[in-house]
Amino acid sequence: MLYKPNYYRKFELIGDDYLLVAISEVALPGFTLMREKARSPWYATFDRTTNKPVSGCFLQWNADGTLKVDANGIPQFTSNAANFRGGGNSATNDGKYNTLIGMPASATSKVTIRTRCVSKGANWHHGGWRFREEMSWLMAIEFGDLDSQATYNAEKTADGFAQGGLGNGTFVDGSQWSTHNGYYPFIPCGITAKLGNNTGIVEYSIPNWANSGSAKVVRVASYRGWETPQQYLWEHCDDVIVHVNKPSDGGERLLYLCSDPTKFTTPADKAASIPDGYVELGRLPSTQGYISAMGVANGYSFPNSVAGGAANKDYCDNYWFAECTDDNGAEGFYQLLAAAHAHNSETAGVRCASTNNRGASASAHFGFPLCLEYPLSEGA
Repeated sequence: MLYKPNYYRKFELIGDDYLLVAISEVALPGFTLMREKARSPWYATFDRTTNKPVSGCFLQWNADGTLKVDANGIPQFTSNAANFRGGGNSATNDGKYNTLIGMPASATSKVTIRTRCVSKGANWHHGGWRFREEMSWLMAIEFGDLDSQATYNAEKTADGFAQGGLGNGTFVDGSQWSTHNGYYPFIPCGITAKLGNNTGIVEYSIPNWANSGSAKVVRVASYRGWETPQQYLWEHCDDVIVHVNKPSDGGERLLYLCSDPTKFTTPADKAASIPDGYVELGRLPSTQGYISAMGVANGYSFPNSVAGGAANKDYCDNYWFAECTDDNGAEGFYQLLAAAHAHNSETAGVRCASTNNRGASASAHFGFPLCLEYPLSEGA
């Protein structure tokens, strides 16, 4: 697991144009404690015997640190790896270029993931939005740039500061991805493990990409041990939900946050009330596009405008939603998906979000993080 310790953070809106974000290792007036959390360094999978979620890397490495592959370039996995098969757990492609062995689990609903997380213990869950929101600001502070997809640069500035971003290296053509394996995961969990908790890029050669006879090389990013934080798989977020009001009731898209994993839930699409434990953070943008401004509430930030945003301006990431133009049944609860998938390009940075999907939705390219968090009475 990747551990994030306690620290303190403050947001302050300065006029209409500036958002000050400050962090501290000690408590200061006006600062909020951002409590310790842990999540899997990469997307998680399941033990296919017990159904318990697992944070695991099943790759093998040569003595010189290179990835162990067979004569066809297919990665060689540990002997037990098939018991933790990713995707939808189909064994059809085992041993082939489009194998799901060693990959993250996908095509699983939030309800099923939640039930399986709880089977590990009450403190396990897949509510990773808060971790992501915090890391996005720590990344911006470190790089001095809100564009998480800016070109990766391992060099420091003359003053010793980081520069650039994590790049755009996992972009693939959508039709080719469909041909390759039907939009299931294609980057093995832990491909960047050799970087440890350092930030960097690892090249991974996907054998026989899209059954073309040629390999495709992707540049897989890790931010301080957090592998593929963007532009690979959409990420289920169990600690936030979205409610869309009928246009006749104002049409607002409201984001709700829950910080108590024991109360995470998936409300029915047309549930009449907000679930216990979820508090309103604020309004999400009323149109789709590149995020241009953040709202702040309860110690967290969230997209609240796309006016004038662009790929190289403001937050540089996209926000999508399901249209609700009249009282036609599109109102109600939706889930928030983060990170975007690999055939999104400049739209798919660390802050991008989609509220297109109902709570029960699952897909071949929806993954999830395994998270560990203790209740306030138990934590530090």
